[in-house]
Amino acid sequence: MKQPIRPLPGYTFVDASSRDLAPGSATGSKVKIRLEDHSVAVPFTGTLVDYILDLDFPGRGWYVVDLDTAIPIYSDPVAVILIQSRGGAGDDFLGDIPTHDPQGKKIIYYYKNPLEEMLLNPKSTLKEVTINVAVIRDRVILAEKRLSRSQLWVHSFATAQKAST
Repeated sequence: MKQPIRPLPGYTFVDASSRDLAPGSATGSKVKIRLEDHSVAVPFTGTLVDYILDLDFPGRGWYVVDLDTAIPIYSDPVAVILIQSRGGAGDDFLGDIPTHDPQGKKIIYYYKNPLEEMLLNPKSTLKEVTINVAVIRDRVILAEKRLSRSQLWVHSFATAQKAST
């Protein structure tokens, strides 16, 4: 059984997300993806065309990305991949905001949906989001709109940025 995540002593976690950006709301956005520790060294672009629920992690999901050019993620080039956000990084994270709470604990800000924040929130300082990139093993997930990790080959070392249009 998984242990619940416990806050670190001396830290307070605060959600910095925009309240109106739901998972999957960035469908239609263009992204630039860079694979880390991979033979594909050049970033590539694609369009988020759909959102599929992850059955292994309730409340999470994967964007279906239609790539501008086919990329060999594992072996044969693929034109469609899935991406899932893991976290985000920005410049001057949130600007002039408190760094400590009234009890003196350091505040750690996080985003529930960092990919949506970066792509859709014009006030976001997020420049890059760490992501999982997956190649689809079982194409039935595209029709059923839900998946489990056993239907994917996942590359966990990648980042996404907002693609210039």
